[in-house]
Amino acid sequence: MVEGFSLGVSVAVVNSFLRALGSSLQRKHHTKNRLRNESEQIKEWMSFDWLLGFALFLIVQAANGFVLANVPTLVIAPLGGLGLVFNAILAFIVAGESLDAFDLVGTLLISFGAVMISIYGYLESNTVISLSVVKHMLSRQSVHVWAALMWTGQVSWLIVAAVLRRRRFLAGIRSESVVLGCIYCIVASIFSSQSTVLAKCGAELVKNLVIHSQNELYNILP
Repeated sequence: MVEGFSLGVSVAVVNSFLRALGSSLQRKHHTKNRLRNESEQIKEWMSFDWLLGFALFLIVQAANGFVLANVPTLVIAPLGGLGLVFNAILAFIVAGESLDAFDLVGTLLISFGAVMISIYGYLESNTVISLSVVKHMLSRQSVHVWAALMWTGQVSWLIVAAVLRRRRFLAGIRSESVVLGCIYCIVASIFSSQSTVLAKCGAELVKNLVIHSQNELYNILP
């Protein structure tokens, strides 16, 4: 239904904002903590900013179930780019980070793409994702090869990150590393895309159970 798609997209946008706000609040806590002496630093569970950010994260995860059940994965993934927009803006407002011209241009381009997806991204489809379809897809050799390559890449990136962290530690370097940040962003992005696909399948199965009364969950094992 178009109404469910529109509402799902709206919830996805609000989720991106709340997730970015929570992340900025937690970043604000960590930034302040780095400026304090070690004896004056505040633990995360005693910081209002950090706890509020964590609470917003939990709210977003709860609302994601509705989004997954009403919005196609191909639309959810690009809309996630709005999180970058909100992160850049809120990091500047809340955490006091810098925002240059390149950030503004990138923000405008991502916003334009998200608007285009919201307007033209809906495709009417009667396809129902059943458990038998999911099991058939997971049994294909191409999926196994893809999964093996992805996980091998993930482990490789994490090994490289561990080696770099070890070298920086032995060299006494305590400053932030752009390379390490990029590696962790790559790993987190791949994990996020994989979990989104799995969560989408689960949301569709629950949707079939609630709306279409098709309970296939009892046959989830091969």
